Amino acid sequence: MNPAMTSSIRTRRTLNGFTLIELMLAIVIFAVVLTAINGVFFGAMRLRNKTTAMLERSVPVAQTMTIIRRDLMGIVAPSGLLSGSLKTGAATGGLGQETSLEFFSNTAALDELAPWGEIQRISYALRDPTNRLSRGLGKDLVRLVTRNLLPTAQEVVEEQGLMNDVTALEFGFYDGTQWRTSWDSTTETTVLPKAIRLILSTAPEEEEGVPGAISQRTGPTLQLVVPVMVNVSTNQI
Repeated sequence: MNPAMTSSIRTRRTLNGFTLIELMLAIVIFAVVLTAINGVFFGAMRLRNKTTAMLERSVPVAQTMTIIRRDLMGIVAPSGLLSGSLKTGAATGGLGQETSLEFFSNTAALDELAPWGEIQRISYALRDPTNRLSRGLGKDLVRLVTRNLLPTAQEVVEEQGLMNDVTALEFGFYDGTQWRTSWDSTTETTVLPKAIRLILSTAPEEEEGVPGAISQRTGPTLQLVVPVMVNVSTNQI
């Protein structure tokens, strides 16, 4: 066989194949690239899950605070048949259960065709958890609404759920000199307070990366202060 032809065949065999070292080096590089991609992918998934959980916790809280602020800003002065007193620890309607605060607000009208007026009676209360998905560390905050204020055989009270895992709900009332924890507009010298403060405590969150494990830290506490813009005469004669 011609030596030149033998050399050409060997050259083609060398160019068409890979050595074992080259294959191992390629596998190692491929594994490193896959590891980096895997880390970035799982990091993005973890960030997405954390962001989703944060939004799921913050949206009900923001909505609850917005509703309560709107109700308190629309407070109606106690006068006449359709506007009663502002008081703490009242029994609302036919439920016969004590609430944290009861008052009347002008936030009832939804549209011009609604079968009730603008004034409605509103109460806030804590109930035992009814949602099976709740962690059971706190109670459910509910909003009790009575839209029809005219005398009826039985009052219809609508219960609206606001948020879960609430450990404490406290209202404060500023009388012009100090904050007080209770109020009854029928017995106070000043019918309505100057401002109303809400302090809402929530249950602690789960520890990151440990499902079902509860953090030892206390849950966040929310505070809302709403000035009362209604000017009412005193109960003094």
